[in-house]
Amino acid sequence: MTVTFRPYRSFFRKALVFFRYPRKWHHFVRYLATKLLVGNGVARIPQKGRIRTSTFSEYLAVYGLLPGRSEQNLMRKRLAHAHNVFDVGANVGVWTVLMSKFNPSARVHSFEPNSATFNLLEVNVKENRCANVTLINAAASDREGTILFQVPPNASIFGRIVPTEQPIDDDARFLNAQASEVLGLRLADYCRRAGIAMIDFMKMDIEGHELAALRGLEPFLSERRVRSMYVETIETNHTRAGSSLSAFVQFVNDCGYELWTINEQGEPNSLVHLNGMKAHNHLCLPTGCD
Repeated sequence: MTVTFRPYRSFFRKALVFFRYPRKWHHFVRYLATKLLVGNGVARIPQKGRIRTSTFSEYLAVYGLLPGRSEQNLMRKRLAHAHNVFDVGANVGVWTVLMSKFNPSARVHSFEPNSATFNLLEVNVKENRCANVTLINAAASDREGTILFQVPPNASIFGRIVPTEQPIDDDARFLNAQASEVLGLRLADYCRRAGIAMIDFMKMDIEGHELAALRGLEPFLSERRVRSMYVETIETNHTRAGSSLSAFVQFVNDCGYELWTINEQGEPNSLVHLNGMKAHNHLCLPTGCD
């Protein structure tokens, strides 16, 4: 008789994670309890927010996506008098919900292409009573039409546009990723159709596709019609997407924007250049506006 342990591999992998990171037991117990009670793992976020998740990995990812104190202060300041704010790469809605609560008078435009994740985003926006949110089930890019989107198993946080250039998958993250067709759009075209003349604040986290998305917003950027952006700047993500961080920084600079770190109060702290970029996210402001 042949004995196989394949069905137990997932269990042993999870057990090893809990052994190495015992603090995750607390999260797992809460995830399991809320899943049994309401059908989803429910994570708590600031402003009395609640975020539903479909898997434990997604539940943990909420706390990874959760803005730190400096980022929450950044949102408060940038949204204080805002009219239109964008959450590009909204996932299950952590930033969307917080943006909505920080300024209920602003219109929050929330973009998420993955249909399964978008369904949870809709639920979270509704259950947190975010009446000022417009949801868009599409991917921001430099072209409109149908494009391929891939999601690694149990890791919607890493979902991305399938690269058109030669990608690098050095950690085999996308080895068994599922691909599906999603709607792609240019943000400048979206603004034109929605009658938006100025974007007051935009958060963007789209796994290395940031350069393409900003190219789709170039008419606004070249005319300084985006007051501030908070963009993920992880070099390996750009490399995996077949692009480069240097090309992203060059484009941002050519459009007349500079990249900054932020301090604990959420204010611009230090102007940074390519060789000095250490943080995973940076504030982008029009040159000379700090």
